[in-house]
Amino acid sequence: MTASGLSTGSAIKGAHAMLDAAGVPTAERDAVSLAAYALGTTPDAVGAHSEVPVPAEFWALVDRRVAREPVELIVGASYFCGRRFLVEPGVFVPKPETEELVARVVERLRALPTATPRVVDLCTGSGVVAITVAAEVPGATVTGVDLSGQACDLAVRNAATAEVKVAFECCDVATALPELDGLVDVVIANPPYIPVGRAIGMPEVRDHDPALALWGGPDGLDVVRAVERTARRLLAPGGWLFLEHGPYQVQAVLAMFGDAAWSQVADHETVDDAVLVARRAEPERPEPERPDHDPNRIIREQ
Repeated sequence: MTASGLSTGSAIKGAHAMLDAAGVPTAERDAVSLAAYALGTTPDAVGAHSEVPVPAEFWALVDRRVAREPVELIVGASYFCGRRFLVEPGVFVPKPETEELVARVVERLRALPTATPRVVDLCTGSGVVAITVAAEVPGATVTGVDLSGQACDLAVRNAATAEVKVAFECCDVATALPELDGLVDVVIANPPYIPVGRAIGMPEVRDHDPALALWGGPDGLDVVRAVERTARRLLAPGGWLFLEHGPYQVQAVLAMFGDAAWSQVADHETVDDAVLVARRAEPERPEPERPDHDPNRIIREQ
């Protein structure tokens, strides 16, 4: 669709209608984002350009979104917890529901007795969770882990852009960071958890997110099991795990954390996903030995 001489404000209204008709759930927001990108400004500033003629390239961008290409990949960026991050094809696009996971993590970190906690973000992807946590809790030492070298490279660039110090390791979650065993205060994970063969309704996810970030084996829990084992060894006694998974997996995930290694286990359903919170159990302390007591013995006070 093209319309020469159309103002940006009118073009946004037309694009909103087109995207809405195509089934895009965030049609109005995406129309504004595409206009901002075409104008070379930010979504918050688009209103100041409403009477400016819309750039011709705007309609080509709208056509890509109508075809259900993620708006984040079209404009090359995503907003997560109020911060702008780079995104690119081949790396999982951050999802808004994960912001609730981050909110719970930050709340817990701020309540810890230490001002310098150690945090590990497993399956870090583009690094948005690790970077946000590091920015919100400046005393934290944060490490992100991902199997994808492309994701880790992008995470490094995002950390540099955000001017936040985070270390990133490209390795398997199952064998990650043995040097930190027993030393970590909080582990975070948003692993692939979709069962192979399960239908994915959103074309933006199904057709554009990498398979490595989506599929978790026959029941979707292969990587979740690896996360549980790794968190078990990484966490110090009393440390916390925050794990995002599918809402259809609540009972199976709770059962996975049912042994004595974990305490205070709870699952919280969000809008589209669920977040498990579990605490690494502290070892039981043996009762102190009591001296032999002889009721016939008299102790004299001197």
